[in-house]
Amino acid sequence: KSGKTEFWMKHCSAVPLGKNDEKTSTGPGTKRTPQTCNRCQTIMYPGPKNSPENHKLGYCSDGVSQKNLDIQWPQPQGIFTKGKNFYPIPFLKTLRLIYDELIIQKRPIGELTMESQAFVELVGKQ
Repeated sequence: KSGKTEFWMKHCSAVPLGKNDEKTSTGPGTKRTPQTCNRCQTIMYPGPKNSPENHKLGYCSDGVSQKNLDIQWPQPQGIFTKGKNFYPIPFLKTLRLIYDELIIQKRPIGELTMESQAFVELVGKQ
């Protein structure tokens, strides 16, 4: 009723209304990190909108999908670590062992271990 703004200035400035933290600031002095493809590690959009030099949506330049397959577990030991690293030598050894069991010895797939069955399904998806 007094027409003065001191009351409102005191109480409104007690709580910040926006993010003024330097870490989250997107002002003129800060730069955003560009989006990169997780598979090929290239910058997704270096050019303007619809530019041919931009990364294609959903797949890389070699035609492989950006989305990784969900690997059924359990897998045989030594092929994958932490779900990210792939080791080709144990993969080929396991492939050879399963080939021997299924093709050469003509065993049914139901007699394989759970790890071997999951591995066969993974190879079948590829």
